[in-house]
Amino acid sequence: MLFTSAEQVVMLAVALLAGWLLGLASAPRAARWKRRAQGQAARFATYHRDVEDRLRAAQQRATDLKDELTALHADHADAEQTIARLRGGAAASGAALAEAATAEPLAIPPAPSPTPQLPAPTDRPRDDLTRISGIDPMLAMRLFSLALVRFEDIETLSAEDELALEPRLDLPAGYIARNRWRSEAASLRAGSMDAEAEGLVA
Repeated sequence: MLFTSAEQVVMLAVALLAGWLLGLASAPRAARWKRRAQGQAARFATYHRDVEDRLRAAQQRATDLKDELTALHADHADAEQTIARLRGGAAASGAALAEAATAEPLAIPPAPSPTPQLPAPTDRPRDDLTRISGIDPMLAMRLFSLALVRFEDIETLSAEDELALEPRLDLPAGYIARNRWRSEAASLRAGSMDAEAEGLVA
């Protein structure tokens, strides 16, 4: 048999008790190391996630910078084309100006001389021409400057005189005929003559 004496049984019991005590003493230390290892693993995982996030942000920034660089290259190309077009237009304009400067000057016809106006007579009495339809004070002054100061002057105008007079007075064609200047002047002249005759009789 393995255990044949009491001393062997006692020694076995002591060995079992010592192993149990040793295991009991070492158990908390093992748990503490386990917790420390778990904390280290958690910190490493957090650091790993942070590094991955930074890497993704750096890659995205690199992509954005690449897109911006492409856009800048396109804008630069457009600017170069615009500058070339403007330079070409400026060169063409300069050539046209140089050609125009060396060309013979255009012959400009002399301006027509204004139609001489007759001075207003000073020795004839003036009628109130504004009593005729279509003649205002300004138009009456123009008629005076053309020596048309009496009703009889308007009455004796011919159709050709009316056509020639309208552009000199800046009037539309047919203005004098539509307002019946000649007939109204004749009526006003006859009325003034009757008034003068009545005055003489009285």
